[in-house]
Amino acid sequence: MRKSCLITALLLSCLLLIAGCSAAASGPATASALTPASTPMPTLAPSPTPTPAPVAHCPRLPAAQLGQAPAAPASLYVTTSDNALAALNASDGSQRWKEQAAAGDDVVTSVAVENNVVYVATQAGAISALNASNGALRWCVPAWQSVLAVDQDAIYVGGGNSGKIAALNVGDGTQRWQAQAEGGVLSLAVADGQLYVSSEGATSGDTCSAFSTSDGKEHWHFQTGNGVFTLPAVANGVAYVAEVPLGNSAGFLYALNASDGSQRWHWSPAEGGA
Repeated sequence: MRKSCLITALLLSCLLLIAGCSAAASGPATASALTPASTPMPTLAPSPTPTPAPVAHCPRLPAAQLGQAPAAPASLYVTTSDNALAALNASDGSQRWKEQAAAGDDVVTSVAVENNVVYVATQAGAISALNASNGALRWCVPAWQSVLAVDQDAIYVGGGNSGKIAALNVGDGTQRWQAQAEGGVLSLAVADGQLYVSSEGATSGDTCSAFSTSDGKEHWHFQTGNGVFTLPAVANGVAYVAEVPLGNSAGFLYALNASDGSQRWHWSPAEGGA
């Protein structure tokens, strides 16, 4: 609990991604989300299914047409001061569309883009899928999650003190599998068939873990007890994760083997490396 408010604040102040959007101008942007304009878009995207009967925290947006998600130009997706989600043209910053992606006094906590679809998680508990081209709602499901990650196969969600994580089908938000992390989920990242989870435990300490994206089986977890792990960055079989200190220590950057979580090296400003 000691770090949940801090992490939520960080999520609300920095959501960054590029992929697609459309229409008119308004409110100051306070957060954003990026996916490279050069990333190739597959020709097929999930077909929308009917949105379930209105749920308290699902946004009331225009319904998307049936079929694959329309192509969307490179865009920046930002949350605004009035808790809406806006799509900005990446080339000149003009607003393409703006929708109230969070219902009532709820707030957007996480945004991800894949295959011309924008996935949105909110603090109160809803996961929505919107057309990147125009902001139309493809589906929305109630959820206990407030952070997410996405690849071409699934949406990975988690959040809260329960430590639950799950994979949802991109087409309709139905659950594929559920697993348990080592404490409250702080952040998620997905790469090369593994879901990386940073979590805080009431008794077990803070943990960086890797789960299989296919079935949710835990491959490994890494603990030091020195602080909170940030969102990992993964490249060439190595997961790089920073540990924010609990006290007055300088913190550490760790390089872990993605295959088994074993430590390759760590570095601290105070130590100069190790």
